[in-house]
Amino acid sequence: MLNKNLLKKRKKAKIYVLQSMYVWTFNNAEMNIIKDNLFYGKNLNKIDILYYDKLFNGILEKIVLIDKCIYLYGNQNIKNINILELNIIRIAIFEFIFCNFLSYKIIISEALFLSKFFGSNFCYSFIKGILTSIFFTIKFLYKKM
Repeated sequence: MLNKNLLKKRKKAKIYVLQSMYVWTFNNAEMNIIKDNLFYGKNLNKIDILYYDKLFNGILEKIVLIDKCIYLYGNQNIKNINILELNIIRIAIFEFIFCNFLSYKIIISEALFLSKFFGSNFCYSFIKGILTSIFFTIKFLYKKM
């Protein structure tokens, strides 16, 4: 079980990953440049930098696979999804597939936190629906949960 301080740092890292993904989506800047600009002048003791790196680098490495999951199991064309919502979904799918220490309930809960904090009123229900669909399809196909 992860301690509360580490969970706080990881939640903060996830917020920064979302911001980094948003920047990357629009200008395809190099990961290091995005990271340097994002963390300039920030107190890095409050962020799990290793988790940030794992998520941001991992999502960009596996983005084709993640987007295929959204299309195949969530029945969504990524071109029709708002960029913010898409990036929240990408983060959650990466965590679900590649971060085995987190339960799907925690992943969905944190995705919903991001959607409430950054998204529109309808963002919350859309993200909950698509993630639930994707996670249970993957569970059924691969017996993961």
